[in-house]
Amino acid sequence: MKRLIKFLLVAFIITLTFLPALKIVKADHPDRVIDEIGILTESERQELEQLCDEISERQQVDVAIIISEQFTYENIEAEADDYYDYNGYGLGEGYSGSLLVVGRDSEGYFVYITTCGYGIDCYSDYGIEHLIDTIVENYDNGYDWYNGLKAYINRCDELIDMANAGEPYDIYYPDPEPEPNPAIETAKTVGISTGAGGIAALIGTTILKGKNKSVFKKREARDYARPGSFKCTNHRDLYLYSRTTTSLRPKDTSSNGGSSRGGSSTHTSSSGRSHGGGGRRL
Repeated sequence: MKRLIKFLLVAFIITLTFLPALKIVKADHPDRVIDEIGILTESERQELEQLCDEISERQQVDVAIIISEQFTYENIEAEADDYYDYNGYGLGEGYSGSLLVVGRDSEGYFVYITTCGYGIDCYSDYGIEHLIDTIVENYDNGYDWYNGLKAYINRCDELIDMANAGEPYDIYYPDPEPEPNPAIETAKTVGISTGAGGIAALIGTTILKGKNKSVFKKREARDYARPGSFKCTNHRDLYLYSRTTTSLRPKDTSSNGGSSRGGSSTHTSSSGRSHGGGGRRL
């Protein structure tokens, strides 16, 4: 009993010793989801931030989002990089991570993803475009930013896993096959059944036709004339129609063609760090 009390007392002291330190570490890191425009409810923002916190701490790659009107589309690259560098984002010695900027001006919404450290390896140029597409496919034309951003965050986690496995998502990576459509599968089944029935009927008709020995196909018109009924002194073949088909030559997909290029293009921010990134208007 005394040992148990002594153990609990020691555990309590250790907890009191390290708990303030843990709180300081958490407080030193900026919020991972900031919404200055109000396109999210507070409960939605908190849920997305918890998801970003969990992924960032588990992967040791920052995943963060800021929604604000302080950014300008003309200078978004430099502004996003500086916000990342000077506001404490990035984990580890390489400041690894990414920051999604959702901006708004008189022309509407625009997005930009800046990457740093290992985040550059996780999100190629092609991968960044894919992540933006993920938002667009799920945000219901701007009426459901919560689902669009949640899909984005989860996809970030998946792309980090792929990079950890040595196969980062890039231009050469095949897109996932879509789920089969039950209606289409049913139509295929009906089509196959109908085709099989047609083939069976054709075979049966051909067999019956072959049994008719009284009629034979002739090669030329004069073969149908009764021998000796008339004399043909001249004949010729006339071709009334012709058909020409054309097909496109496949485009060159070699390195000179440009379609096999991948990887991440980088630049240097005002802080001297190397960043990748990309974005567009929505």
